[in-house]
Amino acid sequence: MAFPKNMIIYNLTRDIGLMAADAAEKLEKLLAEFSFSPCGDMDSKKYGFIPVIGGGDLFVHAVEGNMMISALMQTKAIPSAALKKKLTAKVKEVEAREGRPLKKKEQEALKDDLMVDLMPHVLPIDKRTNGYILKGKYLVVDAPSHKAAEDFNALLRKALGSLPVSPVESNKAVELVMTEWLKSGAPQGFTLGESAELKAILDNGPVARFKNQDLTSDEVLKHLEAEKVVVKIAMNWKDRISFTIKGDLSITGMKFSEELKDQNADIDREDVAGRFDADFALAVGEITLLIAALDDCFDFYKHEAGPVGELPTVTPKTADADAIEGLVPDCCDSITITAGGNTLTISHASEETDVS
Repeated sequence: MAFPKNMIIYNLTRDIGLMAADAAEKLEKLLAEFSFSPCGDMDSKKYGFIPVIGGGDLFVHAVEGNMMISALMQTKAIPSAALKKKLTAKVKEVEAREGRPLKKKEQEALKDDLMVDLMPHVLPIDKRTNGYILKGKYLVVDAPSHKAAEDFNALLRKALGSLPVSPVESNKAVELVMTEWLKSGAPQGFTLGESAELKAILDNGPVARFKNQDLTSDEVLKHLEAEKVVVKIAMNWKDRISFTIKGDLSITGMKFSEELKDQNADIDREDVAGRFDADFALAVGEITLLIAALDDCFDFYKHEAGPVGELPTVTPKTADADAIEGLVPDCCDSITITAGGNTLTISHASEETDVS
């Protein structure tokens, strides 16, 4: 198992049945309805859930109330410079043959024709995103940005019908807390790393970035005297996980110590399922403790418990154009997608969506 490298942490603000005894079984069926299928010749993007373990067939990996799910986004795009070069050459060729300048609409038609010719030959790019549901309390998305995490959440929300989550928030001013770490020392269990970003309080103020630097040095501290605050800082937690935390409480660049990962070294790597189980239990155990430690530092806002719900047992077999936003390139009049036993046709020309 690949240990998480990033954490966008969300509170599950309402119990939707993810702690129920049959939660993993229900979630498995729901995610299967939105399983990944690769891009066709004219598709520019496809996004869906994939089995958690490569070569396996389960969309949910569950251990002691914690669950891991995975999604794959596949994109295809013609490089704009290459398209522009080919279009320019084609326009010149046609203008020379017809002895007149082409109108804008004619050039657009040539561009569409080129895209139809080129798209089937574009190599797709795959990007996997993992999500961790921690005992129905937190959803942690291994994504480098909130945009990527929200894309994952949107797909999960479509599968579940509802996903009441909100990014963790602090009851304290995050940047002031991190600034105090430089002034007075890191909180218990943490040590300062060697990189940080400081910014003036005023909008559009100067920014100071440090890398491979002693963050307690006078060179750094003088920027605090100039009324800068920490907006990003590298930290280490108990010599087990190193990471960078930002003012929005997102975490990037996570590295689990080799000593920690070696705890499961005695498990035969040929026992893929057994090793995955052990690594998953180790990883979620550590990030759960890390989140608790960060909660102690920042005093996360606690949402009032809402009504208890349950996961749906079936997925409505419907779809709409918003659910596959970006899949229909401008060069096509329509595309047809089959998923979950349904056929979905979307037409640019008629601006109609037909589901059967």
